[in-house]
Amino acid sequence: MLLLSQLGLTSVLLSTKFISLVIHVYSSMDYARKLFDTMSQRDVFLWNAMIKGYADVGPCQEAVTLFKDMHQTGFLPDNHTFPSVVRSCSVISAFREGTEVHCFC
Repeated sequence: MLLLSQLGLTSVLLSTKFISLVIHVYSSMDYARKLFDTMSQRDVFLWNAMIKGYADVGPCQEAVTLFKDMHQTGFLPDNHTFPSVVRSCSVISAFREGTEVHCFC
């Protein structure tokens, strides 16, 4: 696996852009997740890129799981987080989780 540091992508912003590109161009959530998991620094934009990627590409359950992980690690979701999570909850018929997310808004 090619590490982000090998590409010279040491900033969170550049890493987020690269991961978003991988998702958009290749629809490869497996590779994007491997890159995400290697990152020691994360921000809300990176979390959002991954959550949106899972909502768009699948599996949608991972978007919901990642949202919970995001919250548990102390990151607060923003207005870009919720639409992807609510849509994912709808796709997988996770109505209880969708209601909880909607109430969180």
